[in-house]
Amino acid sequence: MSWTTLFVLAAGCYATKAVGYLLPAHLLETPLVRGVALLAPPSMLAALILVQTMTAGNSFVLEPRLAGVAVAVVLAWRQAPFLLVVVAAMATTAAITFLLR
Repeated sequence: MSWTTLFVLAAGCYATKAVGYLLPAHLLETPLVRGVALLAPPSMLAALILVQTMTAGNSFVLEPRLAGVAVAVVLAWRQAPFLLVVVAAMATTAAITFLLR
């Protein structure tokens, strides 16, 4: 990534934040804007996790990390303790890695 790209992205982030402060409050309190504001962070995090789990360089891969993430998702959905979620995901990934070698 070049410095120009970095500065352009940083300027875009600051501009977006400034627009949020400059808009009237009644525009930001609509149900649509509230819904987007509530759903954007979890969806961005989910997308980041999937990209980091399912790609290597510029190619798509299926590897044991995906099984670990699946186990973590199921346990988190079932409201398991966080430590159990992390340990189970790690153990699943390690076991599948061991079995595939």
